[in-house]
Amino acid sequence: MDKAYADKAKAGVVGEALTEADRAVAEARRMPDFPGDCRRHHFSGVKLGDKLGVANKKADLALGDANKQTDACAAWYDGTKAAREPK
Repeated sequence: MDKAYADKAKAGVVGEALTEADRAVAEARRMPDFPGDCRRHHFSGVKLGDKLGVANKKADLALGDANKQTDACAAWYDGTKAAREPK
Protein backbone atom coordinates (compact mmCIF):
# COMPACT_ATOMS: atom_id res chain seq x y z
CA MET A 1 0.00 0.00 0.00
CA ASP A 2 2.85 2.40 0.81
CA LYS A 3 4.35 1.73 -2.63
CA ALA A 4 1.04 2.67 -4.26
CA TYR A 5 0.98 5.99 -2.40
CA ALA A 6 4.62 6.62 -3.30
CA ASP A 7 3.93 5.84 -6.96
CA LYS A 8 0.92 8.15 -6.94
CA ALA A 9 3.00 10.95 -5.40
CA LYS A 10 5.73 10.46 -8.02
CA ALA A 11 3.12 10.56 -10.78
CA GLY A 12 1.80 13.83 -9.39
CA VAL A 13 5.28 15.35 -9.34
CA VAL A 14 5.92 14.20 -12.90
CA GLY A 15 2.59 15.70 -14.04
CA GLU A 16 3.42 19.02 -12.40
CA ALA A 17 6.90 19.02 -13.95
CA LEU A 18 5.45 18.35 -17.41
CA THR A 19 2.90 21.13 -16.99
CA GLU A 20 5.63 23.56 -15.92
CA ALA A 21 7.82 22.47 -18.85
CA ASP A 22 4.93 23.05 -21.26
CA ARG A 23 4.47 26.55 -19.81
CA ALA A 24 8.18 27.31 -20.19
CA VAL A 25 8.18 26.15 -23.81
CA ALA A 26 5.08 28.20 -24.61
CA GLU A 27 6.64 31.30 -23.01
CA ALA A 28 9.90 30.81 -24.94
CA ARG A 29 7.97 30.56 -28.21
CA ARG A 30 6.00 33.77 -27.68
CA MET A 31 6.84 36.44 -30.21
CA PRO A 32 8.53 39.56 -28.82
CA ASP A 33 7.06 42.99 -29.45
CA PHE A 34 7.24 44.21 -33.03
CA PRO A 35 10.06 46.76 -33.44
CA GLY A 36 8.76 50.32 -33.26
CA ASP A 37 10.66 51.30 -36.41
CA CYS A 38 8.55 48.79 -38.32
CA ARG A 39 5.48 50.90 -37.60
CA ARG A 40 7.01 54.12 -38.96
CA HIS A 41 5.19 55.78 -41.86
CA HIS A 42 6.90 57.38 -44.83
CA PHE A 43 5.87 60.54 -46.60
CA SER A 44 7.10 61.96 -49.87
CA GLY A 45 7.60 65.48 -48.62
CA VAL A 46 6.26 66.82 -51.91
CA LYS A 47 5.09 70.38 -51.52
CA LEU A 48 2.77 72.50 -53.62
CA GLY A 49 4.93 74.22 -56.19
CA ASP A 50 7.59 71.48 -56.43
CA LYS A 51 8.56 70.87 -60.02
CA LEU A 52 7.47 67.53 -61.39
CA GLY A 53 11.00 66.11 -61.45
CA VAL A 54 11.64 67.14 -57.85
CA ALA A 55 8.26 65.78 -56.70
CA ASN A 56 8.93 62.51 -58.51
CA LYS A 57 12.40 62.20 -56.93
CA LYS A 58 11.03 62.87 -53.42
CA ALA A 59 8.27 60.31 -53.89
CA ASP A 60 10.69 57.74 -55.29
CA LEU A 61 13.09 58.20 -52.34
CA ALA A 62 10.23 57.84 -49.84
CA LEU A 63 8.98 54.71 -51.59
CA GLY A 64 12.48 53.24 -51.57
CA ASP A 65 12.79 53.91 -47.82
CA ALA A 66 9.40 52.29 -47.22
CA ASN A 67 10.39 49.22 -49.22
CA LYS A 68 13.69 48.87 -47.30
CA GLN A 69 11.78 49.11 -44.05
CA THR A 70 9.28 46.48 -45.18
CA ASP A 71 12.10 44.13 -46.19
CA ALA A 72 13.95 44.63 -42.88
CA CYS A 73 10.81 44.11 -40.80
CA ALA A 74 9.79 41.03 -42.77
CA ALA A 75 13.29 39.56 -42.31
CA TRP A 76 13.15 40.29 -38.56
CA TYR A 77 9.74 38.63 -38.29
CA ASP A 78 10.68 35.58 -40.33
CA GLY A 79 13.90 35.03 -38.37
CA THR A 80 12.22 35.56 -35.01
CA LYS A 81 9.32 33.26 -35.82
CA ALA A 82 11.62 30.54 -37.14
CA ALA A 83 13.66 30.65 -33.94
CA ARG A 84 10.55 30.20 -31.81
CA GLU A 85 8.55 27.78 -33.91
CA PRO A 86 10.94 25.39 -35.64
CA LYS A 87 9.40 23.00 -38.12
